[in-house]
Amino acid sequence: MSAQTPGSRGFAALVAAVAVLAALAGFFLYQSPWLSQEPARPMPGGAAAREMLGEPRPSFQLPNLQGESRRIAAWDGRVVLVNFWATWCPPCREEMPMFADLYSEYREQGLTIVGVALDQRDKVRTFVDRMELGYPILVGSPASNVSRRYGNAVGALPYSALIDRQGRIRFVKAGKLDRQTLEPEIEALL
Repeated sequence: MSAQTPGSRGFAALVAAVAVLAALAGFFLYQSPWLSQEPARPMPGGAAAREMLGEPRPSFQLPNLQGESRRIAAWDGRVVLVNFWATWCPPCREEMPMFADLYSEYREQGLTIVGVALDQRDKVRTFVDRMELGYPILVGSPASNVSRRYGNAVGALPYSALIDRQGRIRFVKAGKLDRQTLEPEIEALL
């Protein structure tokens, strides 16, 4: 039987502490709404999100990938899905092909999807080029403030708000959306 040295006990304690911290981090990430595997439900995110329903959409202006300033008002009169996302967010990346498909299918009927990236323009441009999204993308550091004005009090990503043709918010969702939840909401407003 070999005797343990003080250094080996310290290392074992460090490994145990890291394991406990990793388990706790995993638990909290698993509980996070943006990583949830549960079916999407409208209006998670608390009172701030619920209070947005029926309210006029907040106005904002951000640059697109070419650096041109765009106002959300440019899409007034259309049904608009505003989706806040980032390149480093796995659930954001997972839902984007579905958004591209819905945009392609419904844009002639009046749907616009506007992606608002909370990330650096170069990273976003590279990502969007690779994904071939096709819908408008805006970027900028004030995007997180815009997200909060849309009811995202906790800063969750992804976060989406669906706006009707009269400019009123009709649906909000913190976390990943699926087609079965989103498509009926869009169709009801077209």
